[in-house]
Amino acid sequence: MSTRLAYKDIPLAVIEPELVFVLLRIKEVQEYDPNSKPTGNIVGYSYEVVNSDSFEKCKIKILGKKPLMAPEELQERREKGEKIYVEFENATIKAYWNKNSHSYEDTYAADGILLVTAEN
Repeated sequence: MSTRLAYKDIPLAVIEPELVFVLLRIKEVQEYDPNSKPTGNIVGYSYEVVNSDSFEKCKIKILGKKPLMAPEELQERREKGEKIYVEFENATIKAYWNKNSHSYEDTYAADGILLVTAEN
């Protein structure tokens, strides 16, 4: 069975009522050549987050941007017990066919990330 939603960017706000997330991890996103080998070029960052309402985890990729903070700074702040709340600009979700698992899976992307403070 196929889906009409595959490979279409859908605004995350359509399916996720709470758009504030707790930031868990920041990881570099590498570029890959046509043979699926990493080139060593960093093209963006992946933010592992957990939804502050449903507690579901996901990784949201932002290309071509500097990270919100250094991964080491995030780790230090989390080790001190601090929760870092974030929101994403123009966050989308897209279903794609994973040929390894033989099922549809979700991928997330955004244009930017914002730190949520008590004033927001």
